[in-house]
Amino acid sequence: MEAACAVIREHRLRPEQIEEIKVYTFAAATRLAVARPANTEQAQYSLPYPVAAAAMAGRLDPEQMLQPALSDERILALAERVEMIFDPELEARFPAEALARVTMRTVGGQTVSSGVYGARGDPANPLANGEIDDKFTRLTAPYLDEARREALRAACWQAAELQDVGELVALFGPPAKTSAGSAQRRHALLQALASAPARIRQAVEPLADAQAGWQPDGETWSIRMTVAHLAHAEPLFRERFRRMLAEENPLVPAFGPESAQPHSERSIGALLRAFEEERQQTIALLSELPPAAWSRTAVHETLGQTTILRQVENILDHDVAHLGQVVELQQKWAALYQA
Repeated sequence: MEAACAVIREHRLRPEQIEEIKVYTFAAATRLAVARPANTEQAQYSLPYPVAAAAMAGRLDPEQMLQPALSDERILALAERVEMIFDPELEARFPAEALARVTMRTVGGQTVSSGVYGARGDPANPLANGEIDDKFTRLTAPYLDEARREALRAACWQAAELQDVGELVALFGPPAKTSAGSAQRRHALLQALASAPARIRQAVEPLADAQAGWQPDGETWSIRMTVAHLAHAEPLFRERFRRMLAEENPLVPAFGPESAQPHSERSIGALLRAFEEERQQTIALLSELPPAAWSRTAVHETLGQTTILRQVENILDHDVAHLGQVVELQQKWAALYQA
């Protein structure tokens, strides 16, 4: 990420100018090659995705490892153009040093490169005090009011002189914003919900019935079954929201194929339309909610304490996971029948 950002800053590249990114690094890092992570955990153990996210924004922040950023097609498209390449010289310096260098090719055909970089903030490459202050502000501003933030900043810088660590701990308080999230974040989540059916349609609409119904084995879902599951899951998500709105912290069950059935005799086109229509009803329900309602809680059967906002994030993770299954099936089909 440091090498990619350095190239972008030095050459003043805009994201739309980048055609290809090559990352030269040690062997273990080249295996972290997931371009379309299904969730935050996969994004954290990927290099193409955060490199692309950093290239888009000029830096990498926690929000880019969450929804709706994980569904941002601009980031994902660039991540697919990130190539991980083994560098024997950097391998020889690992594990004492974890290093990488980056080469970018622009749409105009220009090739630009970075030097060799390690992660900023490591003991060998520490952040300056001003950089630490800036990072502290960026990460705490959404959660702490200014007075508490500045008191915490001062206490952290003077931690070695504190007589009682409790003075520092006491400054960690509840978020200034509720778990309903900011208006900007709620809007972004609704936009991501609205765009998901189009991404699914783009992936599956051109497929012939034989490919849409193909199963590589007796257990793996076909593409048609995956779309049927998405359509059948949507009203179950809405029912969960309605319970969270009507009841105080209800216990809500998990559901899988036994509830959101993947089986349907309808065509892939009809299933796509059903998914789109169901998703519009979900968006309509959420759009009418007052801000405070997004923080309504429930106890999820497997995930534990949750909120409506967190459940919306889970729906987006669910979309991304099943879109990944569709792409994987297309690749398997192509390897077998189009070789």
